[in-house]
Amino acid sequence: MAQDGQAVLHSDAPASGDVSKIDFSKIRFCTQRVAKAVKLPKPLPQGNFEGHKRGDNPPLERLALPTRLLWPNGQNLRIKFLGGSAFVQRKVKQYAAAWTEYANITYQWVDSGPSEIRISFVDGDGSWSYLGSSNLRIAADQATMNFGWFDESTPDDEFSRTTIHEFGHALGCVHEHSSPAATIPWNRDAVYAYYLRNDGWSKEEVDAQLFSVWAAAETKFTPFDRDSIMEYPVPPELTTNGFSIGWNRVLSNADKAFIREMYPKRIVNKGTFNTTEIRRWETPLAQNPAQIDFVVPYIQPPNLAIGINSMDLRENGGIRLNAFTSQVLGNSFRVHLDCWADTTIWSAGASWLEVAPGDRDIQIGQWGTQDDHPWYQSQTATSAKITFPRPFPAPPKVILWLNQVDMAMDKGWRVRSYTSDISSTEFSCHIDTWADTRLYSATAYWIAYPADKPHIASGTVTTGDFPTSKTISGTATFPAGTFTAPPRVMMAVDEMDFGAGKGLRFKIYADGITEDSFNWHIESWADSIVNSVEASWIAVP
Repeated sequence: MAQDGQAVLHSDAPASGDVSKIDFSKIRFCTQRVAKAVKLPKPLPQGNFEGHKRGDNPPLERLALPTRLLWPNGQNLRIKFLGGSAFVQRKVKQYAAAWTEYANITYQWVDSGPSEIRISFVDGDGSWSYLGSSNLRIAADQATMNFGWFDESTPDDEFSRTTIHEFGHALGCVHEHSSPAATIPWNRDAVYAYYLRNDGWSKEEVDAQLFSVWAAAETKFTPFDRDSIMEYPVPPELTTNGFSIGWNRVLSNADKAFIREMYPKRIVNKGTFNTTEIRRWETPLAQNPAQIDFVVPYIQPPNLAIGINSMDLRENGGIRLNAFTSQVLGNSFRVHLDCWADTTIWSAGASWLEVAPGDRDIQIGQWGTQDDHPWYQSQTATSAKITFPRPFPAPPKVILWLNQVDMAMDKGWRVRSYTSDISSTEFSCHIDTWADTRLYSATAYWIAYPADKPHIASGTVTTGDFPTSKTISGTATFPAGTFTAPPRVMMAVDEMDFGAGKGLRFKIYADGITEDSFNWHIESWADSIVNSVEASWIAVP
């Protein structure tokens, strides 16, 4: 049976990070277990992860999880206690819930019948858990998790540290030092001596417990996170440069973002998504994914164009937002609203258009400034000729949606996307800025369709320059006879102009949709300085 060891925290621990006061002689060890049918990690050299560079799409936050040990997204885990007092059981339930606030996983605590996770409290057997779905390989009458030192005198910080850690294993997370991105500068001779003296481990056992690393090709991993709940104390004498780690008691921000990415919340498709559907606005995260389920599945995956329809970003950081899709299948896809570096997303939203794989009329694509020049060579005007994959019989209609922006914090926030020179075979796509704005990068999706195609309509709406109100509304009318029933209307921004120094806030949406028209709204709030916002819309049955 495969195991991997790491320190488990004692109740008399000082504040996290205050390693000078840690009594490392009292460290206990938990083990992560993998069923025999799952291949063990192999030692790998460090430094095989390329870090994020400004202007690139942001990486996931930090943690590691072998992909083959993932539970199905939305899994209901039935959990059974195989002992323990009512007090201890209650504490385990309390702290195990930390993960379900961020992961699309539910717990069902059962007293009998089938279960995926079974928890024992065998004194002297340590604390351990099998990894992820490898729990299913364990006999139904055997424990898959153990807490070897919980009792009525255990303090809450011990329940928190150990319970959250072991349930991290149960969801598939490995020890942070087992990640392919692990960067602990171990002094191997000191480590061998330390664990021989304190635990009686052989060199081979130390290699297996501390130095084995999961293969990058089979692991979802990101930069090493010393604050992760999956990492435990590292005494400074065990590293070559005095590097050390204190006690981690709760989920780090990176843990929260990563587990949300691995198990995203599921939402029924309505053509839009906002981060407030999966979290509160006052608890910002850099990565905000959700799984969108198509109401009517496609035989083959559709094509998707996505654009930003809402932003609420803190003023004291760069203006960075990337709306994109991934894992597009016939029955679902994942939508992401992410930022990076010092940007804070209070909330953000996106709209998308689905194009069935057999639709030969509607064509979509994506183009951005970094297709022309690197982010650090910002310029005011960027354009390119876009050739349609299939020529149209006549010049089509083309709309643009901005889906990614990266602008400097201390200048005005201005970006405009637009088209020109549309022919049956190509068009010019432009992404510009002006005045003192530093636009590092921007990307737009384009949507093109035959100008005479029935049952489809598009257009633009705008606040105009320097609106006197932060709520601008109007009515858009469809060409007569275009629809016989209310269509779906998707809207996203194609141009924005905001003053710097205050929060960037806007939302774009449609309501009151009939077969003849709809009401559109472009709103801002609080102290945002709105000079203008323009949005493009498209309506389809």
